[in-house]
Amino acid sequence: MYDLFRDIMAKSSVKNTLVSKPNVVLYGNMSGSRARSENGFTEWCAMSLMDMKAAVLALDRLVDIKVLFCMLGYIKNGNTILVAQTKICEELGMSSGNVSASIRRLSERGILSIERTNGVKVYKVNPHVLWRGNANTHRQLLERISIDQAKALESRRAGLPT
Repeated sequence: MYDLFRDIMAKSSVKNTLVSKPNVVLYGNMSGSRARSENGFTEWCAMSLMDMKAAVLALDRLVDIKVLFCMLGYIKNGNTILVAQTKICEELGMSSGNVSASIRRLSERGILSIERTNGVKVYKVNPHVLWRGNANTHRQLLERISIDQAKALESRRAGLPT
């Protein structure tokens, strides 16, 4: 996994740094002397290496990985991505059909969810794979997801609609 990130970042025009910790990767733009956080990153996210590895290995096409990492460049706190598909097409030099199909596959694999807010597509990254934001908020969200999944399983067992 580290090699994949290193190779992708080596091709990037932005100065990026990758810091590896046990089962977690912190990735972000280095800010030099104007650091806003203790680790020197102005922007960063944390990911579970095992979940990210499983997510990437579930993808059949390299293009899906390229689209995913291009989109991750626009991630905001709370795992929200607001980027037009045309922007992704321009950055990757790909057709809109290929980008659209790739985003659909990412959604089908559970890596991204796609929502519409006021007619605008909003992408959300699965918080089990990657998180950008406050650690307490992340913990609360994962707990809520666990509770919701348990309730859905209970409903299915009881024959109730979920």
